Amino acid sequence: MEDFFTRCDEWLTGIASLDAQHAGLADSIRKIENACNCTENTQSGDSLPGKQLLSALLDKLYQATKKHFEHEEAVMREAGYPDYAAHRREHIMMLAELKLIINMERESTSMEMDSGLARELKTWFIGHIRQSDCKFSAYASAHREAAELESAADVDFGH
Repeated sequence: MEDFFTRCDEWLTGIASLDAQHAGLADSIRKIENACNCTENTQSGDSLPGKQLLSALLDKLYQATKKHFEHEEAVMREAGYPDYAAHRREHIMMLAELKLIINMERESTSMEMDSGLARELKTWFIGHIRQSDCKFSAYASAHREAAELESAADVDFGH
């Protein structure tokens, strides 16, 4: 599954701050996957340290995701993105889903969270970027080009 997180052009939005944050979120999910793999391979009954690590990593992912969504929404508002409200609703739903996953992990008495968790997080993450963030990126790119054309059209050629 490591290849799943190899950076590819499909992830890039062309907005440097968002792309950097996406890379950070991918790294957080990779750490969760590694923690899941370690706890799956531990056969002893002492899974508390692994469970605590997984819980801490999930909390960190939640906070980083929340911060990323806030930043992304600010960029969208600044760009005048017409689908901002729908995209923001998607962010609210995604944070609720992530919180549900975290609560399920905390309530479990065993290390029920396994590589399926990492797979679910990856699907969630990549799906959002490919479907929603790339749609915004196309809008921002088109409007950036339009703004550059407008600026060029405003040039006084001395006529």
